[in-house]
Formats: sequence, structure tokens, C-alpha cells
Amino acid sequence: MHKVVTPSYLRVCAIGMVILSCFQSQAESSLPGSIRVLADFVARYDEAAVINATDTSVGQWEQSDGESMPGMFLHPGGAEDAILEFGDVSVPVLQGNQRCYLAFSVGLRPGFDWNATPNTPNGVRFSVAVEGRLVFEESVAEFGWKPRAIDMAPWAGRTVSVGFHTNAISGNSSYDWALFGEPLLLLLDPAQDASALPAGAKGLAMVEVACQQSARVVLRTGTRSVPAALGEGTHLLPLAFDDFQPPAMDIEAGAASLGNIYAGVYLPEVEVVSTELSSPLVTVGKPFSIIQRVRNTGRGTHTGGVTSQLQALGGRDLAELGPSSSQVLPVGTLQPGEETALVWQGLAAKSPGDWLLATSPELRIHVFAEEIEPPQSRTEDPVVVVERNGDIRAIVANAWSRLSVVVDEDDAAYAMADVWDGGGWRRVASLYPLCRLMLRHENGALEELRLHISNIHPLRSTWLCIYGTAEGETGQAWPILLMAYAEADSARIHLELETIAPEDAAIAAFSMPPVLAGDRSFGARKSFAIFPGIEYLEGDEASSSTRDLAPPLNDRRVPVAYKITTPLMAVQGQDALVALLWDAAQEWAPGYRHPAARFLAPEYGSGLEYVHMSLFAPSVGEFVRENHYDAADSPFQVKKGQRLHLEAWLVLDHRVRYGQDSIVSGPHSGGLVLQAMQQWFDLFGLPGAGAPPRDWEEEKALCREAYLSSVWHENPPGWSHCQGWNSEPSVGHAVPLMLDLASGVAPNVVTEIERRIDLVARRALDEVGPRGLWTSAGCHIMRGEFPFMYGYLPDALKGLKESAYNHLNARKDGLWVWEPASEKHGALGPPGGHTLGQAASPALHVLRAARLTGDPALAAQALDAMKQMERYEVPRGAQMWECPMYQPDILAAGYAVRAYCEAYRLTGDPSHLEHARYWAWTGLPFIYMWGIDGIPTMSYNVISVIGSTFYTHSWIGLPVVWCGLVYAYGLQDLAEFDDSFSWDAIAEGILMSAMRQQYTGWPSEGCYPDSWNMVENRPNPADINPENILLNGFRLRGQSPEIRCVRIDRGGEPPVFLNSPATIVTNDARLEERLLRFTLSDMYAPVTHTLVAPVAEPRAVDGAGARVASSQELQTAETGWLYDAELQAVILKHSLRGTNVTCELQW
Repeated sequence: MHKVVTPSYLRVCAIGMVILSCFQSQAESSLPGSIRVLADFVARYDEAAVINATDTSVGQWEQSDGESMPGMFLHPGGAEDAILEFGDVSVPVLQGNQRCYLAFSVGLRPGFDWNATPNTPNGVRFSVAVEGRLVFEESVAEFGWKPRAIDMAPWAGRTVSVGFHTNAISGNSSYDWALFGEPLLLLLDPAQDASALPAGAKGLAMVEVACQQSARVVLRTGTRSVPAALGEGTHLLPLAFDDFQPPAMDIEAGAASLGNIYAGVYLPEVEVVSTELSSPLVTVGKPFSIIQRVRNTGRGTHTGGVTSQLQALGGRDLAELGPSSSQVLPVGTLQPGEETALVWQGLAAKSPGDWLLATSPELRIHVFAEEIEPPQSRTEDPVVVVERNGDIRAIVANAWSRLSVVVDEDDAAYAMADVWDGGGWRRVASLYPLCRLMLRHENGALEELRLHISNIHPLRSTWLCIYGTAEGETGQAWPILLMAYAEADSARIHLELETIAPEDAAIAAFSMPPVLAGDRSFGARKSFAIFPGIEYLEGDEASSSTRDLAPPLNDRRVPVAYKITTPLMAVQGQDALVALLWDAAQEWAPGYRHPAARFLAPEYGSGLEYVHMSLFAPSVGEFVRENHYDAADSPFQVKKGQRLHLEAWLVLDHRVRYGQDSIVSGPHSGGLVLQAMQQWFDLFGLPGAGAPPRDWEEEKALCREAYLSSVWHENPPGWSHCQGWNSEPSVGHAVPLMLDLASGVAPNVVTEIERRIDLVARRALDEVGPRGLWTSAGCHIMRGEFPFMYGYLPDALKGLKESAYNHLNARKDGLWVWEPASEKHGALGPPGGHTLGQAASPALHVLRAARLTGDPALAAQALDAMKQMERYEVPRGAQMWECPMYQPDILAAGYAVRAYCEAYRLTGDPSHLEHARYWAWTGLPFIYMWGIDGIPTMSYNVISVIGSTFYTHSWIGLPVVWCGLVYAYGLQDLAEFDDSFSWDAIAEGILMSAMRQQYTGWPSEGCYPDSWNMVENRPNPADINPENILLNGFRLRGQSPEIRCVRIDRGGEPPVFLNSPATIVTNDARLEERLLRFTLSDMYAPVTHTLVAPVAEPRAVDGAGARVASSQELQTAETGWLYDAELQAVILKHSLRGTNVTCELQW
């Protein structure tokens, strides 16, 4: 990167960035009234030696008392200091009036109570040492940032070590969440007259405060203030300003006075981030653009003055590219951190050949001859054609996908990628270059070799073999073989690339042909794109966006392998699908697995006209730094004769290939991109769930222990959602325990389980009454089941119905929308905004209430309200207690699947299953469909959101299986009605991952963690109760906790619903004139309540004992029935566990 550092009042002209770089030397010397950042310790965090720390990390949005800044977290433990030690910190020689300071803030992360017991916090002692000498020390026992500074003049002209220390005062490290905020080494050249500093410029004033005795003071300038408690002596305090005003000081206690004030403003630093072509593939006559991205990396605002101009090298005349090539483009106003694009549009080459432009870095362009159209002929069987048609040298194709290989007079090559759209072949992508090989030489220089094609021929009439050599300015030529095979009866082309090293070398990059999806087609205007676990994009959404993740967390261009849930990248545009699939466990060199993947989907209007997808070696982590395109710093050392090999599958597909029963043809438009998942399953299959960590009897016993001990509280009686949390009367947890009882447990355990259920039920009755027994509070899955198995069903259903109407009435203009609960939550999305997450959960609630009550009026309103979900294509926004609104979210998919299944139960309308099936597919990209040796929890683990908590805590690569278990339960709903996919196999796999994450020892025995650290292969608390595990496990093994439903249609009248926790024998449930007969079986609960609604009051009921007059009376009866006129329902009670009962209602 090249950089210009300049105050806003100094105008600079930069010619072609080569000239930009010449201003770098001018910027090295500071300007009067300016501040330069010499070292940013947050940016250099990885260089620090960590000593004695309990925990340490770095973040761009560390917070203390509501204010965020970049910072270093350093948690001490024990008596010794925790230290972040930085070596090789250069302090410059100071000239004239220059001053050098180490500026920082100290503070504590919020989130704890200063009066917490038993581990009452007592604060943290912060200190800083230079060359081992203590130069700062202060104890902090309150929230809020405290800006501090150290004069570094004693070390001017030296290279020193700087240590940031924290200490657990008196050895008490409770909640010692210590932060050093924005630690910077600064060079300040103070203004002679601070009042002459530019208006509106951000800067820093170093203020000397002389204390005649201990004092409490508040320094102020404009709207900024710094409180400080100071001892006797002279102190140095940094005071940031947005518009300089002379500092003033309020003295709250003691005696103090202002001394010298040294002030300066931060300078903008205009930096060239990248220079790219609108498409790397340039052909004669085809217009293209050059895009140069420029960022202000400084802390001051750039208000103008920097310009950029193209310059051709090697004697080429820039005018040959068209008149716009000579434009001088200005860089406009840029705030700190802001980026803009300079675009030279409408360029066009008149002839083939090579260009070298003086940009940053130098931009090499190879221009191919004008393209010719391949023939439109098509065969059903795979075909390889090797014959010359202009520059087209070969074609490999099947009935749906085709590659045409172009080789020019310079032996350079690319491939045109076409799809059959039902009427002809249509271009959807380009592959260029066909191989990328980059070496790092002994002097550290990188060289990208140029590929020359030497021969093309078929192999066994099915494979196309492309031979060539990769050649550089020095060294030997590297043999390259690219093989392509069009698979029969599919839309896939199999690609393999290999080289055999002709010499020992350092490999910085060895890449398969980059897929330029949309090139010469839909461009960057995709409809959808997925990079499972990393991106789920819709419309003009760009990859690596800052919408859901703050920098640098947003950068996901080249992720480490464990963050990718399914090894594929896919783009849907103009009814076509372009995807790249691979086996993540493949060996790219002997003993080395997990090739790197690069994905870039640009914004519309960025100037880029394609979506980049490529696979390359070496791997991210050991060799390639995450989000870098090569292993420049740590190349792979290949030995002479060693083979490098990569393999992938290119999917070129179209909507017309799919039938009306496919999600591609369903009510949503995002189904085609999800077929990339099906393509991957076709190649590699679903992963096996693997052997369970324990058999089902052992699993039930482990979960039982959680309910009996880990999350149980005797006073007040109840279960906590997580181990260590407060006791709650969460009656939903009684349901999996009832299933446990029905499956058989020891008599003494039966007594303890029944005692706990009874205690929790009594507490719930005391606190929320019978109408509140439907509650899902404290549960993820259970919603209204408990009163069917315990009692007070009429009361509970009235409460459920009231809750449903409250949900319906909470809509605004007919929509469920989000309103922030606090100012902090206001940052997560716009008030009144809505996604699937705002609609799916309440829709599920009201639809389920309508079905369980059988209320036709509620059903009509629920079915109308749920139409809101038809607005959405990507599951988002279901976890807005902490997560930004628009980030993709599997929980939203899980709720939507269950909601549509409830709608199907209500209506029998198969269109609801089409929606349910679509939302089930949208959840699959969140699930790990592969695994890495040594991480047993990885396969089928689940990424909850492709995003963050409050923008600063990334969930990418940090699975949250409880969300997956909720989704898995929804899949089991769908599996009752749909066999188009192995939904139960997915649910079983997620369950197996969750079981592998469970704790088997105190204090969280039977619980499982909120998330799993994939890097360290360990759990992250909080530790959650086993509801989701037991319910999925029982249901997969035929013991469903669901309230079964039979809908009996009555012509023009509302249908009658039978709802029961027992199995309703459907072929025996019929409604004849004035007669309804049905059979109940598999009654596993201590008592079984069955609802028949809406019906008139019956004349007689057989098979359910005597009629009772009230819900309370029914509660005390062994068997009985009642009619509730308000619900228009007959409610029957049976206490015959494990038997079959036939009931008959007569009118």
C-alpha cells in the first residue's frame, strides 16, 4: 500500500500512485500542529509476549461505561502481574518542539455487579513499564475510561520494550476484566498557536496539571471531559477534541492548576487499498473499467487535494485504451476509516497484447483477441471436442454445462462457462487464469509465473487434458496439467489441477482456475450467493460487509477451514447457478489437507462485474494468513519432484432443469442457490452421525442428572435455564421428564422426578395461575404441551388464546416489527424493521394456539398474519436480544418450518409444506457437513448466525448447537409430512453433536454449552439444560412429545380438531351424523387430556368416564370429561398410561 499523509489544508497531486509514494518521505517529518501515530499497540497485539494472564484478547469495540474504542483485554490472576510485553518499540529522535507520548486509557468491561457475592470484585491495578522501569500505576474500581499519558522523551532515539500490566489487587481476581483502551505511541509537533488549528479537526491536547495536594479534577474542552483523581505533583493527561477549544479545569476537591498545553490535530492518511479490473479477463473491443479503492487510514478528515491518474509503462500509449484513460480523478472528502473508489470507465483495448500500468501495485493486463461464440450444438451425453475454431481450442460439455477453452497466439488461455437454459447455451462465467502459481524467492520477492499452454488432447474420450508450463523471469518452468470431465446426468464438470515441482521452491500460492461468476453475464448483480458458514447473501448485499460485523471481523474473503460448514461457494443470477464444490479434507500435498477458499461478491456499482470463487493452496493458518491471497510470509517449502494437486467440481446449472415439486420452482426465489447443497450431497453424501458417545439409556440418565441436580433448585422449587442461573417455574421441562418416566426408570428415581414436577407445577399455579400453564418460559421447544399432560387444560388454553391475540394485536400496520428495548439495542436495527425472525416466532405461536384450541376465528387471523413470512427469502433476525437484525439466522428458519407445519395441520393445504420445505433447506448451510480429525463435535454442529453479537463478538466458526436443536425439532415436524429429503438424518446428526458436547461431571452434569470453541476444542458457558437434547432424542426414537392432531373436515363448516398427547388412530377417527368415534393409544403421560373442538355440547360421551362441571373438578377426577362453552370444546381426561381407549361423542 502507498500512502499520502497530509493536513487537510495541504493540496497534493498524485500521478498514478508511483507519485503518491514520493510524498511518503515528506510525511515522515511531522508538520506543525500535527500528530502522527508511530505505533498502534492494538494493531500490533499479535507481537506481544503474554505473561501470567488468565485471559487476554484484542477488540476494536471494547466498551467501558457505554463508550467503545479499540482495546486490549488483560485479565490478571494470582499475585503476579499479567503483562503484555512489546519489544522493538522505536522512539524517534525529537527535533525542535516535538514531543513523544504513550497515550492510552484504562477501564473495566461492564457486565458485573460491584456488590456481587460471594466473589466481590475489588478492582484492578494498572501499570506501564518502559524498559522494565515502572512509569505509571493506578488502581481502578469503577466503570468508565480514564485517559492517561506518559512522556517518552527520556527514551528518544532508542528502541525500547513497553509492558502493559494488570494486577489482581490482594490476589482477588474476581471480575478483573481489565482493558487498555487505544494504546498509541504518538509524535506531537505542537502548534505554536493552538487557536490556529483547523476548525472541526480532531486532535489531542496534552495537558499538564500541577497538584499542590491530592485533587479531583475534571478537564474539559468542547463536549469532551476527563475526570481524574490525582496525587501531589505534576501530571500529564490527554484530552481528545473534535474541534479545538482551550481546555478548562473544574476542581472538585483539593488544589490544582493548569500548566502547559500541547495540542495538535490528527492528519488524514490516504492509502491505496487495491487496484483491480472490472473483470480480470480483458478482450479486444469489450469495455472494461479500472477500479482503485482508496481509504483514509489516518485519524484526521481528508477534505480534498489528492488525485490519481493512470500511467502506462513499457512505451504503450494510454490513448489506445480510450479517452477516459487520461482522466485525473480526485479523492473527495474521506472521514477516518472511510473508503471510496476511483473508477476509470469505458476503457477498451483495440488489439491483443500486454499492458503494464503504474498503479499500486503495478497492474498487468493481458488482452485477448475479440471473443467468438462457441457453437450452439448440444448432446445429452458428455462430450470432449478438441478442434480449432478461431482461438477456441477445445470444448468439454454435458447436457447442461459446458466449458470452451480459448488459447491465443501468446499461448495464454481462459475458459468460457455456459449453461443450457432450455433454448440455447448462455454464458454465465469465465475461468481465468487457468492456473495461478506464485513463488517467493530467497530475497523475499514474490513472483507470479505466467501460464503458457502447450498441448490439449482428450483422454479416453471423457477427460479433457490441458498441458502447459508456468514460467517466470528466473528459475525453471513448472509443468501444469489441468483436467476437465463433464459428468453424465448432472450439471457438474470435474476439475483437477496438478504440478510436479522441477526444483526446491517456496510456494506462496497454487490456485485452481478462479471462477468469475457472472462475467459477461449478470455481472455483480447476483440474486443470491452462499459460502456456507461464512456468507448468505441476497440481492445487492456484498460479502465481507460491515453491516453485521465490525472491522476487522467483517473480513471473510479467505477464512480458515474450520469456519466453512460445507465446502462450496455458489452464486445464483438470472435463473442460473454457478458453484464450486470441493472435498475440504483432500490432500493438496502429501500430508497436507484443507486447501484455502477465496470468495468475493462485490457491491452493485462497485465497478467489479463478477463474483470471485477460487480454491488454492497452501492452507490458511499454518501458511496463509486468514483473508490473504497467498502465503507470502510463510510459504510452503516444496521439494523437487513433489506433487501438488487440487480437485473441485464446477456446477453450471439452470432453473429449467428442475420440476414443479422442487424448491427451485416453489413460492420462493432463492431455491436454486440451495441446490448447490444438493449437488454437494450428490457427490459426498450426508456425513454419518457417527457412534453416539453413550447409548440412549446412558444418555437419558445423564440428562436426568441435570434435571435432578445441575439445574434444579429446591428453594424456590424450579429449574434454571442454565446451570447457576435463577430458579424458574418452567413447567415445559416436565414434558421430557414425563417421557423419561414412560420409558422406564428406577422406582426411587420415579419418586424424585414426580416430586419435582409437582413442586414446579404448584409454584406455577401460585405465580401464574392455571391460565399460565401453557407457558414456554425457560424452554426453547416446549410450547403448550404441559397442560395436556398435567391438567387445567381449559384454563391454560384460554390463557394461550389470549396470548395469541396479544401477539396479533402487537403488529403494526399488519406486520410484526422490531422495536428496540433500550438505547443499546437500538444499534441492532431500525425501529419498525422486520425480517423472517420478527414474523416466524409469533406466527408459530398464534398458529399453534389456533390448532391446539381449534378456534376457527383465531385460525383465520393466524393464517392471514403468517403471510408476512412470504416477503422473505433468507432466514434472519431471530436473536435480536443481542444480534443485528439482518444477519442470517438458523433460528428463524427453524421457527418458520414449525410455523408452516402448524399451518398445514390447520388446513391440509400442501402449499404450506412448500414453504416449510424451503425454509428447511435454508437452514442447511449453517450445519457442518464435514469434520476435522480431533474435533469430534464438528460434524453436524451448527452456526447459529452468520454475524455477531453487537457487532464485536463474531459467531462465525463458533457453533451454537442449541439453535441447531431447535431447527432439528422443526425438521422432525416436517419429516412427518415430507420425505423429499433425509430430514430425520440431519436432526439425528445435530443431536449426536450436541451429545458429544455434554458435560459428564459436576457442576454442569447433563448440560451442554452455549457454544463450542473450535480452535481450542472446548466448551464455552453458559451451560444449558438438556431439554432440546431429550426432546429430539425421544422423538427420533418414536416417543414424540408433540400434541398429536387429527383434523376432520366438515364441508363448509370449520373443521373439528382432535388434539392429544396420545396417538390418535387416524383410520378410526371419523365424524358421522351426530357421532364422533376415535381411539387413543400410547398414552405415556401420567394423565392424558384430549381436546375436541370446535363442537357443540354433546348429548353423551362414552369411554371417558363421568361428566364433570369444572376444570378444577376434572383435575381431581381419575377419568372424566367436560364441555367448555367458551372454547366450544370437549375435554376428556384419562389416567390409563400405556393402554388403548376408544371414545365416542354423540350429539
